[in-house]
Amino acid sequence: MKAKTKVMKTPIFRLPLIIMSILVGVLLVALTSCERKGDTDLKGSNYKVSIGDYTFYADKEKYTDLENLRGDSTLCQIEIEIVKVKRQGNSMTIDIAKPKNCDVEFEVLWNGTIMESFPMQAHFYIHPISKNCTDQEEKEIIVLTLDLEEILKDFDASYIADTNFTIKESCKFVDIVCVENCDVTTTN
Repeated sequence: MKAKTKVMKTPIFRLPLIIMSILVGVLLVALTSCERKGDTDLKGSNYKVSIGDYTFYADKEKYTDLENLRGDSTLCQIEIEIVKVKRQGNSMTIDIAKPKNCDVEFEVLWNGTIMESFPMQAHFYIHPISKNCTDQEEKEIIVLTLDLEEILKDFDASYIADTNFTIKESCKFVDIVCVENCDVTTTN
């Protein structure tokens, strides 16, 4: 006499649940076993670079303080306007309209982070500093030239080349997005 083997069949309505459980399990394993790939930053090493008419600060705390005060009337004593942002490779120029008869120094602030999105992104604030500037009616254009390799000194040139930059005015809520080799002219 032959023994009968009984085969258990999974009901068809349970298959999607089983497949979903397997996919969730694979996803959980992948997420917990992979190294987190997030923002690349300076890991606490702040620095500054003084070049011509500006000082570049890689300083998360200074950047955050400025960001929290952005647009506050007490933050800026003079009116400026970013007129143009142009990038060619790892060199960027920023044309700024400033009061003609005022000595103005500029701070370019960066929080030290390059966001590893696609494409990668970084943000800079342009902040003017001037004391006792009374005549602000007549304007002139000053050009800040940022050598991105020099100011982002801890990053490889090819890494910088793949990064898009947003230039922010500290006194107004104006952001200029520079994608790849950009040539952006702003208007009011």
